[in-house]
Amino acid sequence: MGMQGRSGCGNPSAHQTRRLAPVRFGWMLAVVVCLCSACACKTGGAGAQSGEAAFTCENGYDNFVVPGDDGYYLLCQNLISYWDGNLEHQASPICNRPHCAHDALDCPAVVYVGIANKMFYVDGSLYLFGMFPESDSVTGSNGYPLWKVAADGSTKEIAFSTKEMPCQYTIFQDVVYYEFRTEDEEGKNVCSVWKQPLSGGEEEKLWETQLQECGVHRLQSSGGVIYFEESGIDRKVDLKDPSLVFEELEVEENAYTYDAATGKLESVPLVDEKENKRIVMRNVYQGVQYYSYYQKEEEQPWKSGGELWAKELDEEGEAACLGSYMPYASTVDCAYIYAEWRTEDQKRIGLKVYDFAGDEIFEFLLDEDTWSEWIPANEQYVFGYLEKLVDKEQGQVVHSIVVLQRDKIADGTAQMIPLVTVEPN
Repeated sequence: MGMQGRSGCGNPSAHQTRRLAPVRFGWMLAVVVCLCSACACKTGGAGAQSGEAAFTCENGYDNFVVPGDDGYYLLCQNLISYWDGNLEHQASPICNRPHCAHDALDCPAVVYVGIANKMFYVDGSLYLFGMFPESDSVTGSNGYPLWKVAADGSTKEIAFSTKEMPCQYTIFQDVVYYEFRTEDEEGKNVCSVWKQPLSGGEEEKLWETQLQECGVHRLQSSGGVIYFEESGIDRKVDLKDPSLVFEELEVEENAYTYDAATGKLESVPLVDEKENKRIVMRNVYQGVQYYSYYQKEEEQPWKSGGELWAKELDEEGEAACLGSYMPYASTVDCAYIYAEWRTEDQKRIGLKVYDFAGDEIFEFLLDEDTWSEWIPANEQYVFGYLEKLVDKEQGQVVHSIVVLQRDKIADGTAQMIPLVTVEPN
């Protein structure tokens, strides 16, 4: 998806494509958090202990692949499936009910998700926020459920509900961190970040914006550090005004880290005044934060590329320059840069993979009307989330998750291997 992140917090249809999202101010910020001086792939077991996964595929709005004890859990549209890691096998819904069609909420493998396409594995259960409100028969009030689904599909229950639908959220150990967007009495957009134990209990506000019109992007955790960005403007505007020119708005961008152990909230600088360069966060891969530098005046930096830097997220010290950051890139891991590319007629999108020297080492083209997100999981696999528009009038989309073998990228023989496909209802 390049730089086109999802934001906003309406209540879209359960079958709305994840590509169809409210427009952000200007280009805003893209991916997430602070980076590494050593560029070696970190390895780990497949399982998760005490709420911490051995590796994480979380990348801002996405966490559609989650490591389990012996394989991987996949979140494709509204369906949770399990893949055993065998490339000759496809994934299967975690439901253990005979003759289940896996198309309704009473199936343990079905959860209608919201803007953030995320799921987390903690101590044998999968946690994810649902999109539709659940009615409380006692109080008559509605809340948005955090579902707790047994990894073997035996049970599904609501851990707790929130009063608003979280646009962004992440989980570290036994605590969920989430963001709300509400309006105050004067009609001002109010963005705030909260935390709450997975078992329920009292919620705690960690932060609230001071901007008039804002959005929180890329709320993510890594190694006990919670990271998020905000962007917006310091005055009230009518975003539905057809005469409004977004490029003329003065957008303010800020980033923050919250230490889960100490409770300390800090601001992260996004501009290097000495070098007159803007810092754009990219993503965290296995505890390493990747970001890029652009000239401060650059209005559309994703089109021009820049310098790629890295630093350990939870370590003090200097960042290291790794090489070149490519135009339209969306994700970085310990060896590669993944970038979207389009054909000249703009009808088809593909994936290009570069090394840190900026040399292209792999590419392929997707079907027409297909979009993709790519997340490197570990030293073995890169997972892709594909959306193919099959009926433009009805807006019907086929969702699928595919996998690439990382060791076949360098020699150009990697192929997309389908794991799960969800057809439109």
